[in-house]
Amino acid sequence: MTTRFVRAATAVAIGVLASSTGLAQTRRAPAKPAVPASVPAPFREAVGEELKSGLSLADSKRVDAAGGTYFVAIYLYPESSKEHGGDKTLKIYYLAAGASAPKTTELYVEHLVEFGTYDDPKKVFADLNGDGTTEMIVSVANGGNCWQCSRVLIYSLEGAELRFLASQPMNLQDLDGDGKPELLVGDTRWEGYDDFSHAAAPGGTLVYTWRAGGYVFAGPDVPSFYKTEIDRITADLADAVKNMDPQLPFADEQYVGDAIQLYLISVYTGDGERGRDEFTTRMNEHVLNDEMRAHRKRILDDFLTGDSAKLLESPRRAESLPKATNTPDVD
Repeated sequence: MTTRFVRAATAVAIGVLASSTGLAQTRRAPAKPAVPASVPAPFREAVGEELKSGLSLADSKRVDAAGGTYFVAIYLYPESSKEHGGDKTLKIYYLAAGASAPKTTELYVEHLVEFGTYDDPKKVFADLNGDGTTEMIVSVANGGNCWQCSRVLIYSLEGAELRFLASQPMNLQDLDGDGKPELLVGDTRWEGYDDFSHAAAPGGTLVYTWRAGGYVFAGPDVPSFYKTEIDRITADLADAVKNMDPQLPFADEQYVGDAIQLYLISVYTGDGERGRDEFTTRMNEHVLNDEMRAHRKRILDDFLTGDSAKLLESPRRAESLPKATNTPDVD
């Protein structure tokens, strides 16, 4: 009796253990990631492969263009990723009419990737330049506190191959009412200039418009835009004079920064000669001490004859928008 009981009990125990082990294995088996219902049927398999690799779908858009269908996806890397933990990647899938499988292209990897611009996140696909081709607008940022840290990317959707048009810290705005937005590009060349705080660092806005198949500098052609900028900075300049305190370090940095910005605008608009005279006058006004005078002279000489003067030789009217070196080449 005892032997049979032990054997029976052992058999039951083994059976229970086997059952428990099988249940645990079943529970530990990774579930196949579900492809969101919003993903169109032709792209579900490709998206599913990305999800199985550990990525998660953060956002997506679809558009018919260039004789086919595009599905654009923003994926989020898991925090556990050694190289890209918490980053996002932008991938685009193109399915040509009559094709059975889409072509996949990875366009960009950055800490932040979003559709549209920061001012207009809803405008993702549009014929921005009136050439009959659909463009895609995407914003990227590395999370840093700098003007170049956030950029807007523009791609032309031309079939399986994309054409890169622009990557700049910029906004899009139709300045002349022709239905085609200009590129308002931040002039970041003096972001870390001299001993200015980041808030007072001199800078400006470079305007580019579409002509003859590319974006070119059009500063002299948009005087009304720069008139608004001049009025705003001039008002700020007057406040800066009122707030100068000779007892404070960098008491005139806002004043000097504004004076530089007004000079930059004169150069952008092709009125540099007049701008030089006004800039010189401003830099010699409201000087509170000898240290301030010496500091301003150094800056004035730099912008009139030094390295900054050489930088101001470009861009000139109709000069092409430079291509960013940190942008993937998808031409």
